[in-house]
Amino acid sequence: MAQGDGGIRISDAERDEAVSALGAHMSTGRIDVSEYEERCGLAAAARTRADLETLFRDLPAPHPDLSSATPPVDLVRRTGQLVSRPAGKDVDRGRGQCQRRRHEAGPARRVRTVGPPV
Repeated sequence: MAQGDGGIRISDAERDEAVSALGAHMSTGRIDVSEYEERCGLAAAARTRADLETLFRDLPAPHPDLSSATPPVDLVRRTGQLVSRPAGKDVDRGRGQCQRRRHEAGPARRVRTVGPPV
C-alpha cells in the first residue's frame, strides 16, 4: 500500500470480503467466536482501507483484496485511462465530444435513416 492510501473509501464488496477472510481465520482457530463477531462488526462499520487493514494486522493471509480502493492518480497510472473529466473541459455527455467543437461545426443537419432505430 502506498503512503496515504489508508483514507481511501471502501465498498460493500470489500467489507464482505473482509468478513469472509475473518471467517477463514475463525475456522482455523486464529480467532475465537467472540473476536470474530467483534471484528465483523468493525468490518461492517469500516469506511476506509485503514479501518479494514487494522483488523488484519495481527493475522496472516488471507486478507481482503483492497486493490480497488486505490487513489485516482494510481488508477490512471496503472490503467492509462482517465477516470474523471479534466477541469475546464465542457464535455457533451453521451457523445464524448466537446460542446465548443459541436457548435463551431455549424448547425446540425437532419439525416434520414433507413431501417430500425439503433
